[in-house]
Amino acid sequence: MTTKTPPSLDEESVRLNVPVFFGSAAVILLLGSLVVLFPAASKQWLNAAQSWVADVFGWYYMLLMVACMVFVFWLALSRFGHIRLSQDDEPPQFSYPSWVAMLFSSGIGIALVYYGAYEPLDHFLSPPEGSGGSVQAARQAMALTFLHWGLHGWALYALIATALAYFAYCRGLPLALRSALYPIFGERIHGGAGHLVDSFGILVTVISMVTNLGIGALLVNSGLFYLFDIPQSTGVLLA
Repeated sequence: MTTKTPPSLDEESVRLNVPVFFGSAAVILLLGSLVVLFPAASKQWLNAAQSWVADVFGWYYMLLMVACMVFVFWLALSRFGHIRLSQDDEPPQFSYPSWVAMLFSSGIGIALVYYGAYEPLDHFLSPPEGSGGSVQAARQAMALTFLHWGLHGWALYALIATALAYFAYCRGLPLALRSALYPIFGERIHGGAGHLVDSFGILVTVISMVTNLGIGALLVNSGLFYLFDIPQSTGVLLA
């Protein structure tokens, strides 16, 4: 695989990818409108879809996460782990403490504040096996919590980030999800296939951000109610 020598990303002009922007924006607007206009039906459909995915693909999801973790560890400990995700003469832009702080805050920051306390209690009161409130339920709750907030999620983050960083900073390809598929599609990533991949990436990213923003809004609304007796309502959440 050969690509051009990567220029500095600071020197590149910012360009709007029209098909990706308007395509993903249209889908996001459509889905958002359906949820706003039909909240009850949307909730019912989303819950049903979540249950179906968990029942049918739950085993695959767990297997995939374990495979990602094994692969990332192998990648880090092999000779490929010595590859710099930059040009050889480029100094690090951030220090290790700053880098770790950004990883923690952007990766699990707001979700950990909410689920760090809620999830163990939820598993303790409603365990997958046995009766709630027992010693066995407490052990299961902590085991499941550490499983959900352990290495598996970070392995998936590391896999995607490594692929994006390598092809962007070492191979000079766009800093976009399509670039990770260059070994498979080649120059076709600059066409319709690449647009579709980037649009899908934007869609799932927005959905993930909406979830985190919703959790953050619940925390802020709860804090305002506790401190200043501001009512917990939809209007306050939207504000």
